Amino acid sequence: MVAADSTGVETDRYEVVVKPSRGKRCFEAVRRIIHLKYHIIAIIDHLIILKAKITSCRCSDSQTLRSMLERFRAMRGSIFNADRAYDAEYIFKHIYKLGMKPNIKQRNMLKGRLGKGRKRRKYRMKASKEFDEQTYHYRGLIEAIFGGEESDNHKLKTRFRTKEHQEKWGQMLAIGWNLKTLNRIRCTKQLKITPKPILHN
Repeated sequence: MVAADSTGVETDRYEVVVKPSRGKRCFEAVRRIIHLKYHIIAIIDHLIILKAKITSCRCSDSQTLRSMLERFRAMRGSIFNADRAYDAEYIFKHIYKLGMKPNIKQRNMLKGRLGKGRKRRKYRMKASKEFDEQTYHYRGLIEAIFGGEESDNHKLKTRFRTKEHQEKWGQMLAIGWNLKTLNRIRCTKQLKITPKPILHN
């Protein structure tokens, strides 16, 4: 079972944002910390990260996943879990083309809007009929990866400033996590513990 999700990353830099002032009909400039996003695709049966990417906090989750799936190795027969942030026709289409089953929570849409774009949303409608709520709940296991990475400082933080270095930092973060996972799997083998898959069928 595969899942996708993202979490916030704090930096040591600030940006100036113009916001409306409380109780006044004017605007004020406010300094706030710049945040990034850490996106991952992982096998949640064993918490192994397959893909990782760092983006701006303003980047759409679905657009980022689209770029991550472009060179994604097909895992035929697997289930791809994700939340409403990834509800997009092109995501469903790409996952089906990879021979996987999308199990993505969908947003509620007006019947009129859905009717007009029915032909354009055929993959979304197909996924809606196949959606399994019980299987979707396993998506929460991917949070264990973020929780493990945040356990030391309670937050993910980076001091890298350039986009290139931030992307490399995200990849190193994923490699470090996978090395920890590899050690856990080796320990289970030495202790003669057989891991069981989440879905038995």
